[in-house]
Amino acid sequence: MPILIGKYNRGATKDEAENLAQVLLDMHEDAVIVSPSDIEITLAEATRTSSTDLYLEMINFCNTEISKALLSQTLTTELKNGSLAAAQTHYKIRREIITADAKIAESFINHIIKLIAEINFGEVKSPQIRLTLNDSDNNQKLERDIRLLNAGVPFNLDYWTRTYGLKKEDLNL
Repeated sequence: MPILIGKYNRGATKDEAENLAQVLLDMHEDAVIVSPSDIEITLAEATRTSSTDLYLEMINFCNTEISKALLSQTLTTELKNGSLAAAQTHYKIRREIITADAKIAESFINHIIKLIAEINFGEVKSPQIRLTLNDSDNNQKLERDIRLLNAGVPFNLDYWTRTYGLKKEDLNL
């Protein structure tokens, strides 16, 4: 942005300096400098390439931060060359965020169900919902585990609860 520079004589009063500053602000609205010396007004402007580069850098920075906030990663919006390792890392992080978000939503919905049940029926055990993520990652694990079971590889109770988010009391193993 261009800056207006107003200069005044050293003998000028504080009111005269403030008046000059106000006049310049009324003319330009931003970036005003007032300094002693004979009254002289100049317009200092950055070169076009550097000022546009500054805006582009700001836009890129904002886009990066928005990507991180919304997507929790920047791989899909910023990576110029492909990288399998980066993609796998971002997928794993994405999966963890989706799982955490599902747990938050599940907890909130179960709390609302509990409140509705208490209002209508008093202190009773309310029904609970459980959100499950059914995607190709879980399907691939399940297919692998079924093949291993058929091949005679036993899995303990902890494996099933940890891998698929099951509760021990729901399994008869």
